[in-house]
Amino acid sequence: MFITLIALPLNIAFNFVFIFGPFGLPAFGGIGAGIATSLTYWFILIITIFIIKNGERFRPYRIFTGFPPPSFVKIKEILIIGIPIGLSIFLKQVFSLLLLF
Repeated sequence: MFITLIALPLNIAFNFVFIFGPFGLPAFGGIGAGIATSLTYWFILIITIFIIKNGERFRPYRIFTGFPPPSFVKIKEILIIGIPIGLSIFLKQVFSLLLLF
């Protein structure tokens, strides 16, 4: 909640800067809103990682202390399920678009 409350005015300021282009910056218009939102979410990510790494409440969980090696058996299981689902969604979209034309 704290991070979100900080991010809101930051996003508003970034939107103003990147949409309208004050201070000699180019005005990006709608694309500037996307740039502003992207920068805001990067800020949220960095602050969240900082709080998790340095916060007293999170220290017992040892979140960033070690990562297990990848399990290729698990990856294979996920792909066996995910590839057919992804292909069916993709083909549904393709056929829907072909029916429009």
